[in-house]
This record gives sequence, structure tokens and C-alpha cells, in this order.
Amino acid sequence: MSELSDKGAGVQRSQYSNRLFPIMQHIPYYAYYGKRHLALDCGVSPSTISRLVRGVSVPSFQLSERVVSVLQKRLGLPLTAREVFSPDGTYPTPCVCDLTGDCGGCHHPDALNADGTTKYEYRDHQKGDWCRYPPMVES
Repeated sequence: MSELSDKGAGVQRSQYSNRLFPIMQHIPYYAYYGKRHLALDCGVSPSTISRLVRGVSVPSFQLSERVVSVLQKRLGLPLTAREVFSPDGTYPTPCVCDLTGDCGGCHHPDALNADGTTKYEYRDHQKGDWCRYPPMVES
């Protein structure tokens, strides 16, 4: 049986999203070689985690729980699956910076030059913009 389901129990692929990459960027252990480290911690192949991070597959319930548990342990803060994986592209906590504790807003990992100046293509971006998602709408 596969670790992943590309169908995802009634979730349409166009609506499904996750924010694994920005969460991993907020955890120093996963900031470099993150996919490989996360795969080892979860006991799955790096390609499985790579497909999740890129959003080309929807995790099974068991895999999503394993990923959330590992992220929560490394983060040292409570984390729910709904904060990481979304069937509709919205999240209870819209900004990953707020979700991960004391970040206070950050630039995209690729936004800065080696000397610390902002790259031209990121000139109009504000801190925290790259990891902000639509909030969940209460019904």
C-alpha cells in the first residue's frame, strides 16, 4: 500500500495545498537539507517528502499525522494537521511567522543577496508576505 494518495479522500487537487516549505524554513534543523531530514524523521523516502512539499501529492492520514508530529517536535510548539495541510487553501493561522513563535516576520529564503541586500525581484515584498495564506472562514 502506498504512503500517498493522489486522490485524497474527496479533496480536489486544485484546492488542496500545504505549507510545508515555509514551516520547514522556520525550523533551523529543516532550513538546509530540509526534505532529506524530514524524510528521515518521518521514516519515508525523500521523494515522498519532495512530492508533498511541491504539492503534487496529497498525503494519507497516517503520513500527514506523522509529518505534523515530527514538525511539532522540532518546532517545540503545538501544531495541528489543519495548520499544515489544507483542503481549500486556507489556514486557521494565516501567517507561518505567527504559527512558529518568535519569528516576527521574515523574508523569503531566496530574497536576499549574499551581502544581505534585497534582490530586485523581491523589492516590493514585506517581511512575512511570502508565508501568509488566506485565513479560514468560519461558517
